[in-house]
Formats: sequence, C-alpha cells, structure tokens
Amino acid sequence: MLKLKREQVEPFKQLQANGLDNALSALYGHGLDHMAHGEWTGVFSPLNSIKREELAIAIATGRYEVEKTPLEKVHSMIMTYHVRSMSLEGREKDLCQDIVTELRELEKSIKSEEADE
Repeated sequence: MLKLKREQVEPFKQLQANGLDNALSALYGHGLDHMAHGEWTGVFSPLNSIKREELAIAIATGRYEVEKTPLEKVHSMIMTYHVRSMSLEGREKDLCQDIVTELRELEKSIKSEEADE
C-alpha cells in the first residue's frame, strides 16, 4: 500500500479527483500542463518522488495511508506504554513509567524543534 507523506496527501487527492482516466492520462500520457510525471511543478511536485506504478495503483484502488510524523509516532508510543503500565506491577510498571517519562521529554524536544522552524 502506498504511504504518503503529509505534504503529498493533498496533491494526491487533487490528482485522484480528476477521475481515473484523467489521472492515468496525467501519469502515462502527456502529463499535467504538458509535463511528464517526475517533472511536475507546483502543487503536484511532491508526487514526483513516488513511482508512477505505485501512484496508479493507489489512484485506481483508493488505497493509501499517511505516514505518521515523528511526533505522532512518539505520542503513539507514549500511549502504548502508558496503557501497558496500568496492567503491570512492581519493577515492570516502574520501567514502563520511566519509558513514558523519557518519551514525554522526547515529545517536548520535538515540539520545541518544530516551533523553532
């Protein structure tokens, strides 16, 4: 299944919204604005790095997923270890809680870096 980065989702949806025939024509025919896939500029340029065949399959099937950002991955890990720690006792519970604490520090660091950008 095709994994799209956040910045690729909207261009993909726009390409898909053109209809299957038009989207496939853009991929395999004359392209968008008379430019071939891999040379697209503007709104569709984030799709240039995706293999043409993978795009075609995702457009035809509608199946794709959006990659999680590092912050989303860390948040998911925090929730996983937090829930896991609730069913544990003793040393194992303490270890899970320590991991949650460290992951929260990492989460703060990532948020701080994103704010600086």
